[in-house]
Amino acid sequence: LIFPTAFFLNAIYTESLFLFLSLATFYLAFDKKYFWAGAIGFLAALTRITGILLFLPLIVHLITSEGLNKNSLKKSLPLFLIPLGTICFFAYHWIYFGDPLLFFKVESAWGRSFAINKEHFTFLSNASFANFILDSAYLFFGSLITLYLCKLKKFSYAIYMASTIGVAVATGTFMSIGRYVLILFPIYL
Repeated sequence: LIFPTAFFLNAIYTESLFLFLSLATFYLAFDKKYFWAGAIGFLAALTRITGILLFLPLIVHLITSEGLNKNSLKKSLPLFLIPLGTICFFAYHWIYFGDPLLFFKVESAWGRSFAINKEHFTFLSNASFANFILDSAYLFFGSLITLYLCKLKKFSYAIYMASTIGVAVATGTFMSIGRYVLILFPIYL
């Protein structure tokens, strides 16, 4: 509640719902309830495009905790519901709008595409420079916590954080990185 961008949890954004669903997904997977983890992860992937990033750390967790064998492969099958959530999201755009990649087109209108957005690194005012410094601080903080999680050997959390931060940065801007870091619950643990 004291995180600087926590007000997004009370706004009409997906942050609060996604935070709940991602927490529940990890909790259920760590409790070895893989079907429910996959089902809740499916909903998380419907909530936010980065929900698909829950898949990799949970697979890594399952393999590191149970080893790589037939039994663990069988247990991992429900976790494949997570990427299915993202596929359904794109299918929805295809069915209703005729464009499965509509999300990426809308994001590029906001200056987020997988290329460096030079406009977001042009400082026309003191406010734009201040925003850049804040966003850089959030990025640094999230990256520092990710490294600390690696040191603690909490690799599933570190993978989740690194992949989410990586996707946000790969969009070519640091804009709103505080929102993307807000939902990374391993920071608060």
